[in-house]
Amino acid sequence: MKKLILFFLIIIVTCTIIKSDIATIKKQSQSIEAISGGVLLDNVQPAQISAKFKNQWGLYNSGENNGVDDDGNGYIDDIHGWDFVNNDNAVFDYSGLDKHGTLTAGIIKIVSENVNVKIIPLKVMEGKTSVNTDILIKAINYAQKMDVKIINCSWQGFKYDKELEKTMKNSDILFICAAGNSSCNVAYIPSYPACYDLPNIISVGSINSKGEYSKFSNYGNKIHVAAPGENVISTIPGNKYETITGTSVAAPFVTGIAAIIKSLFPNLSSQDIARRIKEIVFRIDNLTDKVTTGGIVDHMQL
Repeated sequence: MKKLILFFLIIIVTCTIIKSDIATIKKQSQSIEAISGGVLLDNVQPAQISAKFKNQWGLYNSGENNGVDDDGNGYIDDIHGWDFVNNDNAVFDYSGLDKHGTLTAGIIKIVSENVNVKIIPLKVMEGKTSVNTDILIKAINYAQKMDVKIINCSWQGFKYDKELEKTMKNSDILFICAAGNSSCNVAYIPSYPACYDLPNIISVGSINSKGEYSKFSNYGNKIHVAAPGENVISTIPGNKYETITGTSVAAPFVTGIAAIIKSLFPNLSSQDIARRIKEIVFRIDNLTDKVTTGGIVDHMQL
């Protein structure tokens, strides 16, 4: 069985690992890791998904919670991921701080509902506090070590960071990045990591249910595609649901599609997947000056 790990980097949101089996092909083990404010492991169970979803958290074949670094990766008992803020294996601390991660994980799971998904949270912040670049780089390096292939980045910053860009560039990971929620033309006011000019990045803006580009979403020459980002219903701690709006929720839609593509075509590189997603958009006239492809992601063309 071939192992694949996908990683989601989401600052106000989440990070995830996926393990997937597609019925029409031989089993391809898919894993997605996510960086976020934390994920409640027991409560992300959408009604249309079987109860076994609660068992889909954790690293692929990572061992037991036994106080031993079984896989020799330098992290003890990282069976569900890792909290890089508090440097422990508790990826969920408090619903008020970590709700956004649970919301994002639910979206990823629903988008990839035909794929058996395993999610591994990597916590890099608590609540809406700012994130430390050193922590981000540690999380990405961890993902690289664990053979992660896709990272979802649902966060926005305005400060260019050379070291973060270098870390992303030197990996073989595909980064799915939220455009940001500042209504800015990124040609004049860039947001990061969405605006790093790297071939292994897909930057995602938001549309509403009418196919209109969201007023809050950043746009311009470094934003590639659009995806649903307004009034999206997903899971929250306590076996409940909540509506969320923002490019942070648009990005995981694209991440889920990327995971499906990687499942169907496991030999594709991160750059190949990025090109494929940009090629299969559904073009809409009112998006031509908002995103470079002029369209929304279209999984029906897979």
